[in-house]
Amino acid sequence: MEELNLLSPKAQNVIKKAKLQNAEEISQYPNEKFLKIKGCGLTTLAEIREHFPAEETDELNLGQEFEISYRNPEELANLLCNHMTAEQITRLILALIKRVLPHD
Repeated sequence: MEELNLLSPKAQNVIKKAKLQNAEEISQYPNEKFLKIKGCGLTTLAEIREHFPAEETDELNLGQEFEISYRNPEELANLLCNHMTAEQITRLILALIKRVLPHD
């Protein structure tokens, strides 16, 4: 658990509450921090949503502040069909689109 001390307080809180493993904070841009959760795929998003009320997940701005590994298309299909509301799917898609658009 020593690695947790290297993470921001918000990242530490997410990991502790959702009991996530293999998480590390990475920085792609000098003044921005992201939490990358390795090897969890989209299941991680469902886990975070289960452990946090909607207000907190909105505040965390998942998909922008958090970089989540999307390795398994079956996990994506399962999550979209079984774990997310239409509004959550829309917000996820918009967050992903924002990521791939060029930044000014």
